[in-house]
Amino acid sequence: MTLIGRQLALLLLLGMVLAGCTSFRPPGTSDTRPSPAIPSATTMSSVPAVPTLAVPTGLIGTSMSAAKPALTKAGFTHIVVAGGHGITEGTKVTEVTHAGETVPPDTKIVLTGAAAPTPAKTLVPTNNGTHRTAPTIGADCRPGDEKDYRVCAGHKAWVDGQLEYANCLDSGGSWDIPDQSCTRPRAH
Repeated sequence: MTLIGRQLALLLLLGMVLAGCTSFRPPGTSDTRPSPAIPSATTMSSVPAVPTLAVPTGLIGTSMSAAKPALTKAGFTHIVVAGGHGITEGTKVTEVTHAGETVPPDTKIVLTGAAAPTPAKTLVPTNNGTHRTAPTIGADCRPGDEKDYRVCAGHKAWVDGQLEYANCLDSGGSWDIPDQSCTRPRAH
């Protein structure tokens, strides 16, 4: 390739690169690309506004059973109850998120309540003159407690049933589930 051929090839290549990088249009042609639409004031006003609601401020001290329906009636759709175990419909509301604010209806509104305090355990006298708390689970029971405490009577019955089952299997028997009894093989 001659020097003139190389120069022409270089100019042609440069022209293609520049044509791809610029918005050069030959004289007498128009830009056929659409221009981006700019919203006008009339277009902007036709967009519906997001509705907002005022979160009531008088819910603290009311029961959960009164506060939740009040928020639902006001138009709120995302109501959550918090406060841990023991929260019931009668629990008093201690905090309301966004109270007094104006927010969209799907905003998360959290009703917080304080669970009623757990009653103190009852102390019962023991044989040696000291006191201990009354049993609340089977593991707290001592021999003889089944006469005084229902939880201990139930626990003792369960333990006795487990022993009967284990003794049945240890002696070569099989456990009859419907009858809840041991079936031993007959000797011939």
